[in-house]
Amino acid sequence: MMRLVREKQTAWVVSPSGAARNVSAHGCRARAAVSVLSEKAQRPLVTPKKRAPASVRMMGDVDEQGRVRIATPFGVVRRDPYTLPPMVSKAAEMRPSEFADQSRLQELQEKLTMRDSRPQLQALQELCFFPPDQSAPLFIKVVQSSNDELARSQAVFSCTLFFDSDGPEAQSAFDAIKQALLSDSSPTVRSAAASALAYATAPRFECAQLLMRQLFEDSDWLVKMCVAVALGAVGDENTGAQMLPFLTRADPRNCEQDSLLIQGIIGALGQLGYEPCVGELARWLNTNDRMIRLQVAEALNMFDTPQALALLEGLVQDADQQVAQQATYSLDALRKRRVDPGTSKE
Repeated sequence: MMRLVREKQTAWVVSPSGAARNVSAHGCRARAAVSVLSEKAQRPLVTPKKRAPASVRMMGDVDEQGRVRIATPFGVVRRDPYTLPPMVSKAAEMRPSEFADQSRLQELQEKLTMRDSRPQLQALQELCFFPPDQSAPLFIKVVQSSNDELARSQAVFSCTLFFDSDGPEAQSAFDAIKQALLSDSSPTVRSAAASALAYATAPRFECAQLLMRQLFEDSDWLVKMCVAVALGAVGDENTGAQMLPFLTRADPRNCEQDSLLIQGIIGALGQLGYEPCVGELARWLNTNDRMIRLQVAEALNMFDTPQALALLEGLVQDADQQVAQQATYSLDALRKRRVDPGTSKE
């Protein structure tokens, strides 16, 4: 699956094999395309020498390394509490009884109305540790009414923290993300909303239909790319047939403007295991775009068919070293699964 990462002022679209494409020219919008990654792959910014306090470890959303889940304008990540801003770290360590004091909540509400992005983003992160009945309405309000697109993007991802909740905030958060995807004026926020739906465990069918609608109707390339990546993560097999025409209509010899979208769709089709696409993937081996060939080499790993095997054997001889290496990796993985069907496709 493709993901997007940031390094200072540079944004890179990265394939799982490590190949990167610089999309910095698109600025904040490109940086808002979010990694749809397993949370186990996230790493803290600093390796802590101390363990998280017991109050944090007892919270329901802490992993074995003591890292808490937190939203940013670019996705949901795991961080050690000691790497967070002081007030955010303090909120992560608070016990449930301490949230009864409404004074800090009122201060955060005031920060959310400021013009500067930084206090808004920090307030949103701090709210991640407040009880759902206090934080969810504020996240939704920011999604619906903030004038800051970074704040709206972060609030969208904050809403995903309620997806596994049994309370009423789960549906309210989903509805807010849905509305942002369909009607927000900013492509940055719509991209965030598309990526956010990849975190949803249910309703998968509704998520898939919403995303497919945007793939056809949204005019922005970044939104379409994020939608394609999210469709692969949502995993509704019925969307494979709907995505395939985006490949069949495009020209491998003249695809520079649509390269990132093509890569996203190829990755999604592979993740879905949509076998009818293998013949079309063969056509895309004729492109001069090495990143697309790299994505094809990666996607073919998901198909245990004679044609996929033959295509990978040919790609091992690709002129580009990274493409050849990825093809070798995919070919080895495919052969191992033939010997041991229980081997993971990841």
